[in-house]
Amino acid sequence: MKTYEIAVVHGDGIGPEVCQAAIDVLKATSLSNALNFIEYQAGANQYLKSGTAFPDETYHGCKKADAILHGAAGLPGDVPAIPPGEDPPVPETRREHEEQVRTLRRLLAEADARAQQYERDLAKRDAELTKARVQIAAFGGTFGYRVAKLGYGVARKARNRLKKRA
Repeated sequence: MKTYEIAVVHGDGIGPEVCQAAIDVLKATSLSNALNFIEYQAGANQYLKSGTAFPDETYHGCKKADAILHGAAGLPGDVPAIPPGEDPPVPETRREHEEQVRTLRRLLAEADARAQQYERDLAKRDAELTKARVQIAAFGGTFGYRVAKLGYGVARKARNRLKKRA
């Protein structure tokens, strides 16, 4: 039986309680032998202790794990997120974040270009469909029938006028 590695990041506040309850539920299942829980530190308390909210060890452990169980994290309302006069912390994996942002911007630009192409194609197809409908109406039974009926009506009126004069 395959075992699954689950990275557990308890977080702060109510996060550890919620994570522990989730772990208890998962252990009570029939797959409890297949689950291996590995705990990692992250969150506001971790930041207050070490100055890093999401340490490299936690990042690499979560990246390697099959699944991540993450509890609520964050500072309580009375503690400022960044002490006054200090710059916000720069993540150590900033290069990776910048790469992801560049990739997302490129994908967004490509998606926008594809959407514009689809809109042009739809407009072209709509014009072709309108032209086809006109041709069908003109050369199909509907338009021809109407023209013939109109011509027959005009001819009948002309005949009736001639009969009245004669």
